[in-house]
Amino acid sequence: MIQLKGSEAINYGKLIYHNRVQLNMTQEELSRGICSISYLSKLENLKVESSNEEVLELLLERLNIDLSQLSSGEETERDLITWYKSIQIRDMISAKKHYSKLKSFFDSNVFMPELTYWFEIICLRYFALLNDHTEMETKLKKLSKLKKNFNIKQQIYLNYFTGIYYCKKKNFELGLQYLNQTEKQFKEENLRDQEIDFHLALTYSHLNKVPLAIYHTRIALEIFNEKSLFHRSIDCQMLIGINMGRVGKFEEAENQYLNIIGLANQLNDAEILGMVYTNLGCLYQQSKLYSKSINSFLESLTYKKEHTINYGNSIYGLVESHLLNNDIKQGLVWIEKGLKKISSCDITTKIKLTKLKMEIKNQLDLATYLEDIAIPYFLETADYVNLCESYEQLADHFSQMFQYKKSSHFYCLSNTIRKTHL
Repeated sequence: MIQLKGSEAINYGKLIYHNRVQLNMTQEELSRGICSISYLSKLENLKVESSNEEVLELLLERLNIDLSQLSSGEETERDLITWYKSIQIRDMISAKKHYSKLKSFFDSNVFMPELTYWFEIICLRYFALLNDHTEMETKLKKLSKLKKNFNIKQQIYLNYFTGIYYCKKKNFELGLQYLNQTEKQFKEENLRDQEIDFHLALTYSHLNKVPLAIYHTRIALEIFNEKSLFHRSIDCQMLIGINMGRVGKFEEAENQYLNIIGLANQLNDAEILGMVYTNLGCLYQQSKLYSKSINSFLESLTYKKEHTINYGNSIYGLVESHLLNNDIKQGLVWIEKGLKKISSCDITTKIKLTKLKMEIKNQLDLATYLEDIAIPYFLETADYVNLCESYEQLADHFSQMFQYKKSSHFYCLSNTIRKTHL
């Protein structure tokens, strides 16, 4: 569990720095007539062994800080821990309630820099839970300015949540770097967090690294079962089903999903039902049972909201199943529906649907779209599966146009990606 340790003795250097930055005040403005800029800089950077009490009082007075209002912060620390626990178990109602309470507190209370830093760091994880990419980006920029004052635990959790942020942005390679670094730091500092193995498993799964995905999933499942976190256990069972399907164990994967459907119905959890029917649709598609696949994807849509980040998965699966079932007309119908109904944040699905539409209609500008839109985006997000596919599409296109030099170039790029990343 996250350990804040924010209620210890007041750190005046951090307190002064934090409030000066909050007031957009320069060191020169704060120190004028009180002390030298170099002394203030040393004080803020914790390089003063014994601070001058009179200077401290004058600096705090200029920052409008009343020492009598300073408290131990024990209650606030407890609220932060409870808030983080609600995020981990995905209790949205509790998480939103605690966020509102804590934001109101920290907006009006500038006397606890250590706990304020924890609040800002946990906010990054909170906005990841909400899939709010705009807030995540804004918070990450703010944290990059504050991080020089973080203690080692705060730096570790910033790394951790930054990894989750990049995974949410579908940059799984970069996200994995942060998560692996976090796992190593947790061991070095003897810290524990019940979610780290789950996030590693999820990221390895996205990168199609099946053995590592299953390894970390089993560790996470054991932890969640131990703590009776049934919803999180279901998340792990879902990952096991996905990866069993990838190695051709279709019957085991199907049984895993059907078991989850039974549990999700008992819990009356629409979000889980939406996900499991999507995964079941993918499994049936792999097994070439296209009618079953289509029905599963349609069922998944009944549990999902339009314009949300997960809606696109079902739409794209549905389109693929119709096309594989040689029903091009229905495939095009669902492409058009998808482009209107998927989330504006789901750029990957939008690109994939647009590619399919242009391919089906033999549009001549497909190559331009691949080179100018699809490939740059998949490079930026390190989405190697879709990048490889786009390179191969371009290679095929130039081959048909008898431009064999260009075709060979893109085949080489595709092969390089397969060897190094897939």
